[in-house]
This record gives sequence, C-alpha cells and structure tokens, in this order.
Amino acid sequence: IYASSVKPNGATPEAVMAENQKPHADSNDVQYDESSATKIRLNGTSAAVEGPGASSGGGSAVTTSAGKVTISKAGTYVLSGDFTGQVFVKLPKTAKVKLVLKGANITSPDNAAIRIVEADEAVIALAEGTANTLSDASSYASTVKGNGPIAALASKADLTIGGGGTLDVRGNSNDGISSSDGLVVTGGKISVSAPDDAVRGQDYVVIAGGSLDVNGKSNGIKS
Repeated sequence: IYASSVKPNGATPEAVMAENQKPHADSNDVQYDESSATKIRLNGTSAAVEGPGASSGGGSAVTTSAGKVTISKAGTYVLSGDFTGQVFVKLPKTAKVKLVLKGANITSPDNAAIRIVEADEAVIALAEGTANTLSDASSYASTVKGNGPIAALASKADLTIGGGGTLDVRGNSNDGISSSDGLVVTGGKISVSAPDDAVRGQDYVVIAGGSLDVNGKSNGIKS
C-alpha cells in the first residue's frame, strides 16, 4: 500500500509511485465532458439510456433489462437516480470505461452493485457536489464465481476512483471496494464499510488524494 505523505491532496499517482511500480492511473482520468457522454437514468429496476451509447452503427453500447444495466463498449457513462439491481461492465481487454456517478444510488439484491468483469481500466468519477451510494447483497449466487471479487464495487480490471463528490460503499457479504488488479484513489470523499476488507487492491493500492473513512472487520485497506 502506498500513500503520499507530502501534499496528499495535490500528489499525482505517478509521484506517489515514482520509486515503486508505476500505477495505471493519471490525474486526468476522472475528467469528462458530460455533453458528449451517454446518460443512464436509473429508476427502480429500470433504466433509460440517452446519447451516443443508446445506439450506434455497431449496435447499442448499453442494454437494459429488469434489474440490470450492461455496458459493453468503451466510453463515458453518466449514471443518476435510484436503482435496485446491478451495473455490469464487460469490454474488450484493451478498452477503457468511465462511469460518472451523479447522484446514483445502486443496491443489488444478489450481486455487486457495480461489477467490471473485463476492461483495460475502469474509472469511477464522482460528479462534483453529488452524493452516491453502492450496496451489494448479503449472499451471492454461485454463478458469480469467476467474475471477480465479492464486493459492492468489484472489478477484475484496474480501477480508479476520484472526483469532487461523495461515495458511500456498503459491503454486506465480503469486501466494500475490491479490484483484482490495481486500485488508485485520486479524490472524492469516500466511506466504506464491510464485514471483511473495506478497500482491497490485489496488485497495489495508491491513495493519491481525497479522503477515506474505512471500517472493515478484517482490514481497513489491504493490498
């Protein structure tokens, strides 16, 4: 685990890890242009999609069903509203996805609230001034095996979290936030609780900005 002890709010991931393994993230990762992004408006167990990801020449980048939103193409997606279900991300291994949480409250009854099963990098950007929550199931179906960590925010890809909003993550089964690769936090006000590890990154954890309030019954932060 690497944390910047000098100017933590201004340090870049590159500076934090300068003498160690180079992290996957950079300080521009959480920046986005909402005008060109795909908007996903969550409402109960359904979702409405607007913008470039709704339809394209190669098919829709976002598909929805009762209790599930699936993202299958690189791009920026702005999520807002309350959702009982899961946001599921599966992209080509070389692709990058940016999920902007803008007043998004996602609770999954049987899985992770957000699950990234394949991508080069996944970015969670917390929109300025917004409050967001993620909560997973207390028990998971056996079909989850092989799809990555058991956590409210679960990723098999490198994961970056930042921005100017808040994020409350409630892990109910195992971990709160967990990545099978690297995990970098560049900003935001983040609180995480979990019955096992609150925050976990398999390859490394970099805290380069923002604030973390962690409550894990096993570990607060584990790498």
